[in-house]
Amino acid sequence: MQSFSGLAATRATEPSSTKRLHYRHQVQSLVYVRLDEGNGGIIRNLSQDGVAIQAVGALRPGQILRVRFDLINPKTRMDLQAEVAWANPLGQAGLRFLDTPPQAIRQLNDWIFMNLLRGLERASPVFHGAPEGDELILSASGRTAIRLPHRSPKPPAADPVPRHALRLSWWPRPVSLPQLARFMDGLVVFSAILTFFCVFLAVAHTLPSWPVALAVVGGVSGFFTALYWSLCAVLGCGTAGVQLARMAMRDRETEKLSRDAESRFR
Repeated sequence: MQSFSGLAATRATEPSSTKRLHYRHQVQSLVYVRLDEGNGGIIRNLSQDGVAIQAVGALRPGQILRVRFDLINPKTRMDLQAEVAWANPLGQAGLRFLDTPPQAIRQLNDWIFMNLLRGLERASPVFHGAPEGDELILSASGRTAIRLPHRSPKPPAADPVPRHALRLSWWPRPVSLPQLARFMDGLVVFSAILTFFCVFLAVAHTLPSWPVALAVVGGVSGFFTALYWSLCAVLGCGTAGVQLARMAMRDRETEKLSRDAESRFR
């Protein structure tokens, strides 16, 4: 196999009538290319629309091949269809890529651009790093310490709402699930007692004396409370306060999930 200098010298054997629409980058490193029918070779130069290779076996102009090669720095893997644009008996050939995907074109251009920058860095002394030992510079005399401005501590963040708690607009603190259930049960019992006394006043048209009224209030409250809890225990579905609290918690969780999904996809 010929050396790189020999491959560069054979560049004149390429047909002069071949028109190049894009920049052709000379590949300095050894890049192997795999072709169909067990054939292969190395890449001489490369562009976004074609590649010049030195193949082991001679190729035929117009031949359609599958071209596979791996570029390094940065690592790029290519698997493309190509047509032989020109070839000679020594195995040198120019291949034109067919139906190149836009992503492959972008990767080839990026690889060529990065190699051009790397070559410019090696050729120009401006981009060379500083000599070893010049990174650390010590002053002859001591320097005063840098004092940072004093900042007042941030106020503590508000306590987050517990997992099983609700923040109501008309109540200053979060309400837990048991508290909300007891509050709702109390409202149900109070509504029953109030309804009883409204019916009692509508029938009796008068108020009893205070001792009798207090005794009646105590008895009616105990009766309705016992009746309410007994009915809930017989039904086995929990009190109305517990059911309403669970519904409120489900609504809170649903609203939280919808807010999280909205903020995630915003």
